[in-house]
Amino acid sequence: MILFRSGQNSLLIIWWLQVVGIVLILKMEVAKINLMNLVQATSTNADGEVLCKVMEMAIRDGNVIELSLMDASPFSSSFLNSSFGALWENFGDDTLKGRVRITNYQPTRRDQIFDYLTKLRQVSSNK
Repeated sequence: MILFRSGQNSLLIIWWLQVVGIVLILKMEVAKINLMNLVQATSTNADGEVLCKVMEMAIRDGNVIELSLMDASPFSSSFLNSSFGALWENFGDDTLKGRVRITNYQPTRRDQIFDYLTKLRQVSSNK
């Protein structure tokens, strides 16, 4: 058993490595990000780039991200391309799935992000 520790606010992730029968326990810091504290709107590339940079730093620091969408307005395609699209290109699907949690959302906002990422996956698999 291998144990990595990192701070008080941490998320416990357990992977069962069936090939060798080892349990790996990894604790990661949780970076809580409130989208509307970072940007004034969710409509421009500039707004998306701000979110992307903050999330990139958190991922590179080894954190799990809790992204609050409280009071977020509908996302434009420009915002999605510059934020989640750029993160997906830089880190890949598995990292986003494993390291980003959406909180405090209206289902339509969450669905916008999931639908966008689903389309990226489809386009990528057709190449």
